[in-house]
Amino acid sequence: MKEYDQIIKHALEAHVNGDLENARSSYKKILNINPEEPIALAWLGSLEAINKNYEDAICLIQHAIKIEPLNSDYLANLASVLCECNLLNDALFQINLAIEINKKNSIYYKNRAVININLKNFDDAKKDIEQLIKIDGTCSSETFLLIGNAQYGLGENREALCSYEKAIEQDNCNYEAYLNKANLLAKIKNHNGAIEAYMIAISINNNLTEAYSHLESVYLDLDDLNNAVIYCKKALEINPINIHAMNIYGLVNIRLTKFQDAITYFDKIILLQPDNPNANYNKSLVLMRLGNFKVGLPLYEWRWKTNEFENSYRLIDKPLWLGGESINCKRILIYCEQGLGDTIQFSRYIEDIVKLGAIVTIQVPYVLMPLLKNLSRLGGLNVLISDKYDHVDFDFYCPIMSLPLALGGIGKHASYLIQDNPNIDKWKNYLGNRGFKIAICWQGNQNSEADIGRSFSVNFFSLISKIKNVRLISIQKNCLNCNVTKLKDLNIEELPEDFDTTSGAFMDSAAIMKCVDLVITSDTALTHLAGALGVRTLLLLQNVPDWRWGLNTEDTIWYSNHKLIRQNFSGDWNGVFEKLKIEIEELLSKHNSDT
Repeated sequence: MKEYDQIIKHALEAHVNGDLENARSSYKKILNINPEEPIALAWLGSLEAINKNYEDAICLIQHAIKIEPLNSDYLANLASVLCECNLLNDALFQINLAIEINKKNSIYYKNRAVININLKNFDDAKKDIEQLIKIDGTCSSETFLLIGNAQYGLGENREALCSYEKAIEQDNCNYEAYLNKANLLAKIKNHNGAIEAYMIAISINNNLTEAYSHLESVYLDLDDLNNAVIYCKKALEINPINIHAMNIYGLVNIRLTKFQDAITYFDKIILLQPDNPNANYNKSLVLMRLGNFKVGLPLYEWRWKTNEFENSYRLIDKPLWLGGESINCKRILIYCEQGLGDTIQFSRYIEDIVKLGAIVTIQVPYVLMPLLKNLSRLGGLNVLISDKYDHVDFDFYCPIMSLPLALGGIGKHASYLIQDNPNIDKWKNYLGNRGFKIAICWQGNQNSEADIGRSFSVNFFSLISKIKNVRLISIQKNCLNCNVTKLKDLNIEELPEDFDTTSGAFMDSAAIMKCVDLVITSDTALTHLAGALGVRTLLLLQNVPDWRWGLNTEDTIWYSNHKLIRQNFSGDWNGVFEKLKIEIEELLSKHNSDT
């Protein structure tokens, strides 16, 4: 028996000293002598987990627990392996059992904090970390890192950044602290700080694939596609099946107008992970941009599982309608999603739903109710416009941007926003009959990532502001980079301060559009308003625009009254305005000959 005990002692010493092959050999030798030895079973299981043989690892550790069910170390060991397998709820159950047995082991609280952070139970993670510090009596670099991760998850960005800095002060080789600090800085758009922190993390650990793959994202945000490609390739050199890197490389290829290459990368991800939401969603955007709605629209439903839309998803205890069932004489709720412009654009489908015999409630943002109230005319008493849905009874529901899928395609629609706008006469008198009147807008929601690249400086209008007989009238709202002096210098007319505030969102804009000769806008909600009203519009687009505008054409399937003027390459607003100037001169010439 002494020899048996010596083998166990030797195995454990080898394991602690990092001689893992020797430890593995000793554990197997023990199990040959006694297949029911829990020490050998449990710690051989931990070694199998290091080699990613998770199924064997779990079986071995569970066998040890069956023999010694109150051994907290075995339970904690099993929890760690389950966490690595992303079986987080199972891992939490096991670590809870371990802590019930031994409440004074700080490592258990550390492990539970990690599991709770992965489960997004950030408040619980903070409590675990407090207990960890109480037991240890000190705060290590690793502990500060955990604190930062919990704070980051709770949106406490300033506090998280401070915790990561403390982790780095304690151990300036803690590459995970640099990595997470960089991720936070990238999230708050401190691109230079993020790049610096990623590069330090890489200098400590040159094979840190996560740092390379997140550097791609930062350079993509900066529209620095050359560097984005460099770090995509580096990340994939280290790990050819790095899902994040492949996804970003797909997005980079979209910016580079290499659409088939982008699809190839998304397809590689889908082959490895068929249920990967980002790859399926991003592929849908490419396909729809290329005009393939038959395949693209079903894939677009993956949006609800992406981080971008997770806060927009509504859990409704009624059947989702995507066209499979008859809705004749059924009550259906259409709820709006994404931006105000999306609501205006996709409200065109309400008439189609009514034609199927449905009784429709369309739930819209409160600010749009005055503008969209006339949608009820499309179906008489069959349409109710509301800003809430919890007081309305219905049989089915459908998100508004899923309607093309449910209805079998994009479809053709003439101007569909009926206007008996009481403001039209007011603005007709205000603007008068002088000159060729152009309503202009150049800036979307500056707080939205979607606005990056699609808006432009008001200064570009200087090229057309000097054209004789042209009047530029600003219908721009909430532009942070504008001032009255600049607009006056560009000969742009401003409207009164209460414009679009007294009678509802877009009500004055809609009336003005009916009183001018032309609308010029960047890709904002106003282009959809003009399209819905049937007003002549020139839409100015970046070289790779939103999916709905397709590629290369001057017209669009959405609005017959629109003409699209596109960049020739990224950032080419000078080229756009040169084409715009020619277009306006032609329109002005025709206008003058008609009057």
